Amino acid sequence: MLILERELFEQCLDYLRQYQPSSLPIYYLLYGICNKNHPWNGSEFVVDQWPNPKAIVCRPIASLKNAHRRDPSVRQICYTVTVWSCDPEKLEQLLSKPNILPWNREIMFHGVSCPGDRNAVENVCLREGELDVAAGNGCEQDCCDVMELRPETLRLCSLDVPVGFTVGCLLPCHAAQITKQWAFGGNESTKHFLEFVLNPDELGFPSAAVFDSSGKAVSYILFEAEGNMAMGYTGRTIVIHIPCTDRTGNQGFPFSPVADKEYRGRGFFRIVNYVLAKQLFDSGRRNTYVQIAPGNNASRSTYISLGAVDIPDWKQHWVLYRGRKDKSDRSFVPVTFNYLNEGFTK
Repeated sequence: MLILERELFEQCLDYLRQYQPSSLPIYYLLYGICNKNHPWNGSEFVVDQWPNPKAIVCRPIASLKNAHRRDPSVRQICYTVTVWSCDPEKLEQLLSKPNILPWNREIMFHGVSCPGDRNAVENVCLREGELDVAAGNGCEQDCCDVMELRPETLRLCSLDVPVGFTVGCLLPCHAAQITKQWAFGGNESTKHFLEFVLNPDELGFPSAAVFDSSGKAVSYILFEAEGNMAMGYTGRTIVIHIPCTDRTGNQGFPFSPVADKEYRGRGFFRIVNYVLAKQLFDSGRRNTYVQIAPGNNASRSTYISLGAVDIPDWKQHWVLYRGRKDKSDRSFVPVTFNYLNEGFTK
């Protein structure tokens, strides 16, 4: 195990270019720090070897855990890591080494490539704890497709909105609303994370939104440190099922918040995606990408209209390991999120 020194980041960026698009999440985490372009600071990069690493794990710097008002290891819902490999066996070996990750707490593996890296991650999680809840079983049917937007192919979009609506950016005061509406949301960690990334005096990550006359965000999309656009939403009635099986064999766990029907079909989602993509390209980024959940045809159509193209042979999945305070009682949850509502992206 080696922790990549800061002076090697640029070399690592050059190396990762040959493995794009699957290396894009790790690439942009490094890029943000190197170029001071929307960085997620407080991260370190563990490699299996140097030079020419075959596996990389981006994890929070443990020594920074209590250095700020918030826990910088928590992103969105819990402790979050990003992984990449050109050889899943090397990734599995790296994750299996002592002191790589804190297996006594919840860990979200963000945007894991399917099927190779996902299988490696799940294999290690299974060895670290019991298989408490299972879904997907490593199949690609529950993985998100990935689409790419580039500045040279981004299609112009009119920013005209009806009277009473405005286009702008999200602020920390919108964190509670987004937390309630996001499929992965619903806890205080999500709210604190959003307050941090949307605060212009803190990270000030780019975002775009359409607001109604009351100032409520009725459509929005956010930037993530991995270089993608995510947490997209347009107000509508929502039914989201998280299919999984517990120990008793029960199926389901539906998640069904209610949103406003009157905002559908107005092109708001296309506008916010165009505005955010334009911000990213104007800052010097050469591409961005979005995850499209299975069956989300409305979002796919929106991105096609903006000039996005499918990235072949690259799918992503989010793996949640359920840690336990008692190390003898840990469990692994490879959760599958199916977004039946077409107003959501990942």
